Amino acid sequence: SRPTHLLPAMFSFVTDEAIERLQSHKFVSAGSTPIDDLMDPFWSATASMIPRCISPNLISLIGGVCAAAAAVAAVVATRSSSAGLYLVGPTLLFIYMTADAVDGKHARRTGQSSPLGAVVDHGIDAFIAFTTGVAVTITADPNLATARMMAAYCTFHMSWFCAQWGEYELGALDQRGITEGEFATMAVLALPGV
Repeated sequence: SRPTHLLPAMFSFVTDEAIERLQSHKFVSAGSTPIDDLMDPFWSATASMIPRCISPNLISLIGGVCAAAAAVAAVVATRSSSAGLYLVGPTLLFIYMTADAVDGKHARRTGQSSPLGAVVDHGIDAFIAFTTGVAVTITADPNLATARMMAAYCTFHMSWFCAQWGEYELGALDQRGITEGEFATMAVLALPGV
């Protein structure tokens, strides 16, 4: 039995079985795309430059902060009509994408891989799926005047949810297309500033 005094009451719904499953979790990718393969040398080189003392979770957190700031930049850009500000969001998203690709490589290279790291990484990704969706929606329709935009936003989130559910059920995360989606998001955010 686990020591319940260490867990806040809000986490009491997490079963012992779920904790054991988390402790034995290993990330398994379902494959990559040509764009992933093209970016991999850059990501590997970046990972190799990060000092061993840097926690992979810190890399994930820095990437998450950049992506959240990208959403804020997108909202401010639509309100100020600043062409230059429309380029800040995509730049920050590129940093997030790089951090997200590098954190696991760094963890494996330095022997810091852990199930907790996978949870931190996916938790940040979940939050960023929300903030990136907000950024794209507000950039495409600054007044949020159409129900179609909100339906598209919800569809965006359903695809992320389904990928996570697939990993839970099948044991592998099908992340193919994520890099392409991130580049498409960067393009959408930058377009009004070009």
